[in-house]
Amino acid sequence: MDEKKISVLGGPSKPKTPVTIEKKKSFFQENPHYFGIVFVLIGILILVSAIIDAHWLFGDVSDVTYNLDKIDGWVNFFGRDIARVLAGIGSIVLILAGIYWYIVQKSRRKTA
Repeated sequence: MDEKKISVLGGPSKPKTPVTIEKKKSFFQENPHYFGIVFVLIGILILVSAIIDAHWLFGDVSDVTYNLDKIDGWVNFFGRDIARVLAGIGSIVLILAGIYWYIVQKSRRKTA
């Protein structure tokens, strides 16, 4: 008796190939305009987090550090509200940069 894997929909299932870093790298090399979408999505995530005052981004700051490389330093140095405003402005810049990247790379792809 020949055993075949049957998918949930009833047809034969194909073995899934894992998505490796090499596949992602080659995808973005062939389609660089999609990298702009990644910028936009990260910008939207940070913007929404700044608007709703997300605890995971602006969590409890217990240490007194003024290292501006981290969000904790921004919160300690400027205060939570100003840090949220600066994160919102930075996220808008990131969104606009992603849109610009998408448009420029898409137009280069059409002309090539």
